[in-house]
Amino acid sequence: MYGVNRGSTQPTRALRLAAPLLFFLLLPGCKRPPSTTEQRVDPRLASSISTALTSPSPMVGSLPLRSPVSLTRVYKARGNRPGWIAGTCPSARAVELIRALMAAGDHGLRPSDYPVVEINALQDEARLEGCKEGRWPLTRAADMELLLSDAMLLFATHLASGRLHQEDLTPRRAASPGGPAEAALARILGGGRLVEQLSDIPPRAAGYASLVGTNRILRDAAAQGGWPTIPEGEELRMGAQGPRVAALGQRLRAAGFPVSAGKTTYGRAVEVAVEAFQERAGLEMTGVVDAETLARLNSPVDEHLDRIALNLERWRWLPQDLGPLVVLVNIPGQRVRLLSRGSEALI
Repeated sequence: MYGVNRGSTQPTRALRLAAPLLFFLLLPGCKRPPSTTEQRVDPRLASSISTALTSPSPMVGSLPLRSPVSLTRVYKARGNRPGWIAGTCPSARAVELIRALMAAGDHGLRPSDYPVVEINALQDEARLEGCKEGRWPLTRAADMELLLSDAMLLFATHLASGRLHQEDLTPRRAASPGGPAEAALARILGGGRLVEQLSDIPPRAAGYASLVGTNRILRDAAAQGGWPTIPEGEELRMGAQGPRVAALGQRLRAAGFPVSAGKTTYGRAVEVAVEAFQERAGLEMTGVVDAETLARLNSPVDEHLDRIALNLERWRWLPQDLGPLVVLVNIPGQRVRLLSRGSEALI
């Protein structure tokens, strides 16, 4: 521990060595040197952003900006400095946001609601016109900046509150000034990690996260042409054997259920997977593939995706905090679940 010798009024050697450092830290008016990002900002780019936002009807090309009020508030607070453009080029963070917008379907949302076509066109234009060499016009860089922020505001709004208004089912087309989307954009542009900020916006319930995971699996199945169908026939239950059981296993694996390939016997693993499928589909969990379960198994993957998208939207209509106790009722499956602080409780 550093201190002063009791027998002397002179500071110890350690304090004498630290004195210049303390003096430097306490100098009035000393400021932190600007970060690399701040040094790269061209004032003309900030001016282009300001000019675009102060026009009577802010637009990027022929596209009107959806949330001009929130955009103006966020950029005014940061002196119109860009957050998606480094120098005159789209940054790595911009590419990360584009990927997130393209993957909006994982949440049952539509990438086409966000101008991904126009954003990708601007990104290609920047690359072809040599943004790294400074040949890309600053006005186009400002367009890219504002288009990305506007898209992120709408995407975050949909994640937080739903794509549709619950009251009349009309599309939600803009962010609410001062809402969670605006706050998220301000944090991201200020240096917050995009993935972490976006992951904090949707419902935090385990049911929502489970549906998102299932949705990804089904979207992959749809991209590969769908899944195999199971031939019509008698009910399939524990102990059944034959090619229809093998087809059932293929169908369950395509939906993400852990069933071993090549099995032709209806064992316990298949029964558990069927029960899980029935629960997901809102059917009675019998573990038996009856006519109703078979019809649902053989329905096109797009029908399942539409059903999941609807349920994801319903989750987003609920309050973020559902309270300490929640009762979930599965009417078709005639099941009731009690959640205590997000975990299933015994009743």
